Amino acid sequence: MKRNVLGVLAGMLVALVGCGDVDPAGATAPEEALAESESALYPECCSAIPGSGYTEAFCDSVSYSPGRCNAVWSGTACSWNTTNCPVTCCQPKSGSTVPWNYCNTYNISEGRCNAVNSGTTCAWAC
Repeated sequence: MKRNVLGVLAGMLVALVGCGDVDPAGATAPEEALAESESALYPECCSAIPGSGYTEAFCDSVSYSPGRCNAVWSGTACSWNTTNCPVTCCQPKSGSTVPWNYCNTYNISEGRCNAVNSGTTCAWAC
């Protein structure tokens, strides 16, 4: 009898642990998971799409790059503001702490862009 009770309890435990999130709305979508190398935020660059139900604060929190901003919830939540933050070939590297527009001034060539601060700040993206 004890063995049966332990078996049932073990089965219930496996079922509960294996189910994952009970509330899928509370689960983080794959595009919401941050890469470890992403650290710089550009809140002036990523805006909430009007009528999306998302706030500016939410979009500010995912403003790592144009691709990251535009991909949130499959493109229905936030949009990269190209007026405030033009997208050029020379962009801040992941992990860089410079303002988004800093690398735009080095958009002369791939070699010039990649050489900024000994290659630690900007990267050619084209």
